[in-house]
Amino acid sequence: MCAIIDAANVGNELWDHKGNDAGRGFREAVDAGRVPLVGGGSKLKRELANGGRQTMNWFAELRRSGKLAMYDDNNVDVREAQLQAMPSGIAGACQSNDHHIIALAQLTGARLLYTNDPALVKDFNDKQLIDAPRGKAANSIGGCK
Repeated sequence: MCAIIDAANVGNELWDHKGNDAGRGFREAVDAGRVPLVGGGSKLKRELANGGRQTMNWFAELRRSGKLAMYDDNNVDVREAQLQAMPSGIAGACQSNDHHIIALAQLTGARLLYTNDPALVKDFNDKQLIDAPRGKAANSIGGCK
C-alpha cells in the first residue's frame, strides 16, 4: 500500500536527531521498501523544500531507488483546485486545508497517510473523499500500521 507524508506536519519527526519513534519507524519502513511513497503537486513540493536539505535529499534518494513515485504536478494541482472550489460543509468537501494531499490520494490510490493533523485524518477517513479502499492515517501516537 502506497503512502503519503504530510510533510508540513510530520517532516521533522522522521529524523534521528529530532524525531520520534513513530517517525523514525515510518522512515525505516520507507527506506526498507516496505512502504512505497507517492508525491506530486506544487504545494507538496513547496512543503518538502521548506523541510530543509535533509528532507529534499531523502526524497531524491527515494526517487532514484524506486521507493518514491512522483505524479504529474499539474494533474494534482487541478484536482486540488477542484476540491478547494467545493463549498465547505457539504458532503465530500475537505475539512482540512490539505486539499493537495486528498487530491494526491484520489489520483494515485495511496491509502496510507502519515500525519498528526486531526482535520486531515478526518478527511482521509471520509468515505466520500477516499474510498475503494478506504484510507488509513498513521500518526506519532499510533504509529504506522
